[in-house]
Amino acid sequence: MPYLTAVNGAVVNLSLPTPILTLPSTNILNAFGTSTLFSQYNVDGVGDGSTPETVQGGDYLAPIIGGSPVPGTYAGSGTFQTAGLTVGNAFLGATVRLNPVDVDYFVDENDQLYIISDAPLDAANLTVTITVNALGTSTPLTLPLTDLLTNPIVAPVLGLLGGPNAVNNILNQVINSQTFDPNGTMTIPPGEINDIVCFVAGTMILTPDGYRMVETLQVGDLVMTKDNGAKPVKWVGVRKLSAAEIIVNQHLRPIRIKAGALGVNIPSQDLMVSPQHRVLVRSKIAQKMIQSDEVLVAAKQLLQLGGIDIATDLTEVEYHHFLFDQHEIVFSNGAETESLYTGAQALKGVGAEARREIFALFPNLLDQEKAPIEARPMLTGRKGRRLAMRHMQANRPLVV
Repeated sequence: MPYLTAVNGAVVNLSLPTPILTLPSTNILNAFGTSTLFSQYNVDGVGDGSTPETVQGGDYLAPIIGGSPVPGTYAGSGTFQTAGLTVGNAFLGATVRLNPVDVDYFVDENDQLYIISDAPLDAANLTVTITVNALGTSTPLTLPLTDLLTNPIVAPVLGLLGGPNAVNNILNQVINSQTFDPNGTMTIPPGEINDIVCFVAGTMILTPDGYRMVETLQVGDLVMTKDNGAKPVKWVGVRKLSAAEIIVNQHLRPIRIKAGALGVNIPSQDLMVSPQHRVLVRSKIAQKMIQSDEVLVAAKQLLQLGGIDIATDLTEVEYHHFLFDQHEIVFSNGAETESLYTGAQALKGVGAEARREIFALFPNLLDQEKAPIEARPMLTGRKGRRLAMRHMQANRPLVV
């Protein structure tokens, strides 16, 4: 998993045609803040969360720290290192150089520069190449900075040259060699992409007693499913996004599917779901493309179709999701849509506390070598968009 580290005093100007990065003239360790481990990003991507997303200079990016996104901009990639520092002389001495560190650069909304790296930027993880010269013999070694005083070859030489003072001289090297590529890219694997899959409050869900608002559903309530009749709800969850969170996470705005946009009277009234929430498509076009009459497609992959748009008028949103013993198709505002799918990627979007609750109910999900069974084939982003395009070109409804 990646680490986020603030660079004290660094400056990057993203407004220039070719952005310039200036690292501070301070020693190796004082230049960096504490490295923070995190596991997910918010991205403004075009995929469905099941495939990697690539960001490039200027793209929106928000590492999720402590459950909250830190919104900002991906600034590019690069490396940094130090020049060689020699202590002693040719007969008894050492030459030390910080090994190149490959990193990505991120700038938050307050213009603070951060480094994204695969390991913490501290003495235990930064490595050096040290060439020890003793009695005319040169011995090159690669070590973490913390091992300089304990390595059996290096420590005796540094001890003769000043012990801790010699090490301090090494640690006080200035980072004076860097490359910065504002056109660099970073590929984020599916497991590190944060997404939400749920219904907007007010959505009407079909139950044996008729339609009910999704926010009124409780554990144990029966909901009508397409394949298995009335099934009890095993877990419910809610996530509220404030106006401020929506502003910095535009990709989490709901998708509004207007009445009749999927087919005749489907949905029967406007339906709003999260961008990644899948709706059922049933058509001959789906059969020809996927060899299945019915498939599930994320709502955001249907935006090129008439009557399906991002709900830009909402200032805040309350998302609700619910879970059965298995993935099911339910009826929401008259349209057929999915219940929460418990694949590893989908569960990353519900938050740590919710995952603990779900794993307590379904401990078998902890071992996900085999993905849960899908209620219908779930299309990737590219296939979903292609399916939508073919329906648009043929002027055919998504559901017949």
